[in-house]
Amino acid sequence: MKEQSMAEKTIEKLYSGYAIAIDENINSPDSDDRILDIVQQIEEEGIPLVKYDAIPKNENFIKNIKSVSFFILDWELNPNDKGEPHSEDQVELQLGDAVKDSSFEDNVKFIESIKENCFAPVFIFTAFDTDTVIEWLLKSEKNLYDVEDESKNFILIRKKSEITGKKQMFDSISDWINSNPSIYTLKKWEENFYKAKNSTFLELYSSSPIWPTVLWKAFNKDSVHEGLSIDEIIYRNIKGRGPLLELNPDIVNNDEKNEDHTPEEIRSLVINSQFVFDDSIPSNDLQPGDIFKGEKKNVYYINIRPICDTVIDRETCDGIVYCLRGKKVSDKSVSEKFNEKYGYINQRDNEYIVFGIERSKFVSFSLSSLYQFEFKELKESRLQRLLPPHITNLQQKYSGYLGRIGLPRTFKEIIPVIEDPS
Repeated sequence: MKEQSMAEKTIEKLYSGYAIAIDENINSPDSDDRILDIVQQIEEEGIPLVKYDAIPKNENFIKNIKSVSFFILDWELNPNDKGEPHSEDQVELQLGDAVKDSSFEDNVKFIESIKENCFAPVFIFTAFDTDTVIEWLLKSEKNLYDVEDESKNFILIRKKSEITGKKQMFDSISDWINSNPSIYTLKKWEENFYKAKNSTFLELYSSSPIWPTVLWKAFNKDSVHEGLSIDEIIYRNIKGRGPLLELNPDIVNNDEKNEDHTPEEIRSLVINSQFVFDDSIPSNDLQPGDIFKGEKKNVYYINIRPICDTVIDRETCDGIVYCLRGKKVSDKSVSEKFNEKYGYINQRDNEYIVFGIERSKFVSFSLSSLYQFEFKELKESRLQRLLPPHITNLQQKYSGYLGRIGLPRTFKEIIPVIEDPS
């Protein structure tokens, strides 16, 4: 069997959806603009491509492109010069400064909206000066570009002249993806996810075209949240059908990249992987792990009541939250409790320590007392939600604490005495 080239493997990674290309000459077949060569490279690989000659202005555009695989964007979009090629030594003469600034601001806002709504790689292929492109990206407050390390970016910037020719674009993208573990993992995961998603919905549809109705009625009789319960069935099936995520260790576990970690990056990664914050949680949704700010400084409450009892607005739900109370732990105490050999924090039987409250604090929740509140009184003070398996582990520990059996004190006299050999 013929071994795939790096470009061919890159095409497979990218082919998990369709692509969008935006260039003022993309719909001008008689133009000499190099965008037409780039389009040809994409279409020859069978990748669906949606073409625009300007950034769409409809506010619903971004909302409707959740499954886009990648974007191609020309930096200098001048609607008055459609059909005219962009020469790299003349391009800066085509637009006045005021028009340029407005156009470039639109580009930055567009990329910001991509990052926030449908995180996907953005390839800026342009005849314009790339240093100026980077300067504009750095003006954004959304952390769009890292000048020091291109592999940390979701944006790739190249001159059009560098990527025209047979598979030149894919070769360039391949080099970038294989040095970018974040984008590489995203594309590999998407490939597995879409296969598992299609398999799941096909199987459910084959069982019954009205399978959502069947499940809805069943969950309704059980007085549980119908939408949430169906959602759990879908994701369990997708997870069960998804193939193992096979990642290339030379890309993901690169020794040079391992040296780049900062403590701040690791703390941020830990926090973002185990919490969802309040701005991403529906206001009337209550679940185990919801953390609320207390009445005093550095005091917090965490809900441990089972999700089946907290379907707000259902007749069987009384709207009461069962909480454990927690207090901030000092850095010194955390340091003393940390077991470096086994990588965990030593905790007493009656406490559970959580890191990342308000994105920075260690908090010890006491298992010895349970507090009850009405959700409507707490909802405005919700900070974040602790995700499984962490909240599940806390609930299990609390259940064990409630059912604990006390033992008598161990007598000192039965402990062997070890004499000092010296």
